[in-house]
Amino acid sequence: IGPAMMAGRVADIAVNHRDRSTWYVAVGSGGVWKTDNRGTTWNPVFDSEGSYSIGSITIDPNNPDTLWVGTQFGGGVFRSDDGGMNWYSLSNGIQERALTIRGFTVEPGNSDVVYLAGEISSWEWNNDIPLPGLGLDMVKGAIYKTSDGGQNWSYQTVPSEVQGFFLLRIAALDINTAWIGGSSAAGLPQGVILYTSDGGATWTRQDDGSLPGLWGVGFVGDCPN
Repeated sequence: IGPAMMAGRVADIAVNHRDRSTWYVAVGSGGVWKTDNRGTTWNPVFDSEGSYSIGSITIDPNNPDTLWVGTQFGGGVFRSDDGGMNWYSLSNGIQERALTIRGFTVEPGNSDVVYLAGEISSWEWNNDIPLPGLGLDMVKGAIYKTSDGGQNWSYQTVPSEVQGFFLLRIAALDINTAWIGGSSAAGLPQGVILYTSDGGATWTRQDDGSLPGLWGVGFVGDCPN
């Protein structure tokens, strides 16, 4: 899988839920790779795009031919509608110059509605001045939402103490409900869980401050509670 802080690490893996032989791998500094035979052979499918530093890949649960790729350090958002053969750059509305995208969630039954979760590097939110020492890695979280298949993205206001976001989950039984996991920027990393019940218009914390740093949240089955 690769070490967490090295350029050659595997950042994300996605498996086609209708064809378990088809996998996609997002590499931190190596683009996107695809296998149709459970990993026996691999082919690059992102080499013609403008970024090779990848932070996440998600398969649309409504259509496994549709893929979402999030880059690192400002490369933007990409979508493929044909299993990775062709890609569209879809970053209109994203404000940051160096957003690293850590995950997507597609609304069940409506592929036009997608959330993305990511993090903003310290130099960008600190007036282009890198923080010294370990502060260089002090990121801040960001959530965006699209309602038109990625043509336009809108920023979602979240609590300012959240350091970084990773994976979102939309409740299958209530599409206006979503949860997200992340970390707090205060001191040692603390786990943060945010919740929305109005389609992302407002987000509130749903943790008591005792969780360790989180990489994501999920549901057991389709239960949103």
